[in-house]
Amino acid sequence: MYQIIPVDNINSEIGIEINDIFGEEGKEKYSIDFSEAVDNLDDEEKNELNINNVNYSNITMERSNGKWVLISQITPKINENKGKDFKLSLFPNKKLINYNYLNVSLKSLKSELGYFKDAFTSPEGKIALIQFEDYIAIYKIENGTIIASPLEIIDINEDAEIIMAEWCSSSYVDQWEKVFIDGEEVK
Repeated sequence: MYQIIPVDNINSEIGIEINDIFGEEGKEKYSIDFSEAVDNLDDEEKNELNINNVNYSNITMERSNGKWVLISQITPKINENKGKDFKLSLFPNKKLINYNYLNVSLKSLKSELGYFKDAFTSPEGKIALIQFEDYIAIYKIENGTIIASPLEIIDINEDAEIIMAEWCSSSYVDQWEKVFIDGEEVK
């Protein structure tokens, strides 16, 4: 089962519900998506999963084609078994994320770089972070295209997943710089 915990109340044990983000219309769309996911199950899966238990807080976000998407799960009847994930037709809004855009098209990136796992671009469109199997490459962007040679390469584990991208400017940069240089706590 999934949960999205509010950043301003990280100690909460209760995840936010879909209607907290999208209102009643979002709850209705969630119900439709859930029903369609159940309809696509075979009989064996229907017997193993809680097909009559709609849980509106059972949501998460994952990366797909360079964007954040919402995912839910039909939970298993027996907790040790796997549930069945399905994509929601709702797209993350400003209540969840502030930036979900690539300044360089995926098609362009794939033609220049070949296979990679994920891509992020800065809101100003000046840099791109490209996740490969075991490293992240940082590229400069000029005129909507990446410059061929990476500015930096950061090694990562092959099974590493990106769970958040944070872009900051102004005094926020200074605050985070202190955290990394001085080890100060940000208040």
